[in-house]
Amino acid sequence: MKKTDRVYLSQMFGAVTQCIDYVKDESFESFAKSRLLQSAVIMQLIVIGELTTKLKTKSKELINLRWTDMAGLRNKAVHEYFYLELPIIWRTVKEDLPVVKRELGKYFRKKQKKKIKKDRGQVGE
Repeated sequence: MKKTDRVYLSQMFGAVTQCIDYVKDESFESFAKSRLLQSAVIMQLIVIGELTTKLKTKSKELINLRWTDMAGLRNKAVHEYFYLELPIIWRTVKEDLPVVKRELGKYFRKKQKKKIKKDRGQVGE
């Protein structure tokens, strides 16, 4: 598969969705007790952050997200894993990732509408 920004953004959407799904029925207390769940969530956050570093500036400018913060969390998770603060990870998944998912969803819907118009010969209308 050719690695394009669209592919990276699609992979990011999948990782975001996984994180949200992992904790949807969990409390912070159950998350804090489960090393397995923590590892799964943190791994997906690393994937998300890594994907942000592969995107072209032009693509980032089209989507209103805190790209630098996303890459920064990846760096912290990779290089300072044992010093991560679980409340921050929890808040990221519960509060920030739904925003990321929504913004990525808007981007994909907009791209799909443009494609449909192009396929119908309605570009520029």
